Amino acid sequence: MRFYLVFATWFCFGLSTVGHLSAQIVNTTSDGVDPNPADGICDDGTGQCTFRAALQTAASAGAPALIELPEVPGSSYEWTMGELYLNAGEITVEGGGARTTVIDAAGNSRFLDLGDGLVSFTLQDLELRGGFDGNDPGGAMETNCDDLTLTRVVIRDCATGIGFGGGIHNRGHFEAYGCLFIDCTAIGNNGGNGGGGGGGALGAGGGVSNWVGSSSIFENCTFTGCSAQGGNGGNAGPGGNGGQGGQSFTNFGKGGDGGDIG
Repeated sequence: MRFYLVFATWFCFGLSTVGHLSAQIVNTTSDGVDPNPADGICDDGTGQCTFRAALQTAASAGAPALIELPEVPGSSYEWTMGELYLNAGEITVEGGGARTTVIDAAGNSRFLDLGDGLVSFTLQDLELRGGFDGNDPGGAMETNCDDLTLTRVVIRDCATGIGFGGGIHNRGHFEAYGCLFIDCTAIGNNGGNGGGGGGGALGAGGGVSNWVGSSSIFENCTFTGCSAQGGNGGNAGPGGNGGQGGQSFTNFGKGGDGGDIG
């Protein structure tokens, strides 16, 4: 595992342009699936191009694809239909600025699972908020992609109940530039009950966790309020030991509480 933390700061967001790709422009804040993404037309079946449908269409394009996500001041893009698995494509998503381009899962699911068949995936100038996965690492996303880049992206209020990567769990290569990770949490599983009570599981990477063999680069990124917490020990007999706290990038997370004596 390799990662490089250059220095932590924060600067203003802006909109940049990528190449000369033809763009899919999202025109609704609602969530919806494209029933036929291979036709190259972003359409959820009602004539609307949702963010999810645009991602599906881009993954099927067979060529580099650009998605434009316009700003929606005072509102947010809904993410209500669960995690989206992407395993193909060269996809760039341009938001209108992280303060005004927010995708909100409201704690119902994480956003993305990126497979190793994805050539590249880039997000810029947007916010992912409220992602959650209780069964897999990575509260906002889990990635096996070898070319994931985030630029001026906010990951806020995301969590995993598996203990690794409250924001992002990285198994490939991940680069972050000018990003902000806010109040993301990785909590290890609790230990089982019985006997002396099982020790709680490790919690690691409140903001980002990097798996063995992965690599990452961070420049001008800030981590604030992120935590990694070991699970609680199981009950019965003497209480189990709390799980070991993992790193929340710059600070160690605390261990979980020991279980109650049964």
